[in-house]
Amino acid sequence: MPQDNREYLQAENTANENPYTSQKLTRTSVQAFSGPLPPPSVLKGYEEVVRGSAERILVMAEKQQAHRTEQEKRFQMEYLSKAPVVNITHLLWSFSF
Repeated sequence: MPQDNREYLQAENTANENPYTSQKLTRTSVQAFSGPLPPPSVLKGYEEVVRGSAERILVMAEKQQAHRTEQEKRFQMEYLSKAPVVNITHLLWSFSF
């Protein structure tokens, strides 16, 4: 516990003059990240717990990126293959009015 918190609790307890009074100090820390890879410090922690886990996480992220790239290419090719039909349909539809 940081020194300034201990001093505050000691001062608070002596002010109450009750030896049975206790206080609880809770500190919560949250760490979040986004993306396929955790920060280097977290990755290092994984590696310390299970050898080879950092490499496995990197390979997993590389595979995910390759998969995402392939899906985007497939979507673009499908869109481009349908684009002429859609354009002709819109052109004919506009002439009907």
